Amino acid sequence: MNPPGMVNRRGRIVLRDGTVEDVPDFLLDDEEIAWPPTLPEKRAGAPVRYLSASDFYRRHEIIEGQAFLYLPPVRELSDIDPEIIERFRQGPLPDVS
Repeated sequence: MNPPGMVNRRGRIVLRDGTVEDVPDFLLDDEEIAWPPTLPEKRAGAPVRYLSASDFYRRHEIIEGQAFLYLPPVRELSDIDPEIIERFRQGPLPDVS
């Protein structure tokens, strides 16, 4: 929640499989984020998984300084249905899968 007088900012991420998730507030200032935002827990006997280029998502500003949509580099904002973009401007973003 933002302090009084601060703009209510929100962000969603469209994952490669088309599902949509909320982006934590602390990531909204970043032009590019890795998803998931934390590294997986290392388990004994399991191989270590490092981040790859496919784990990064680019920020697209929907409403200046208020609403952001993160997409994989292979998708552009123009690929998203304009109706979904308009609904995101007005409030919560529905699933795009």
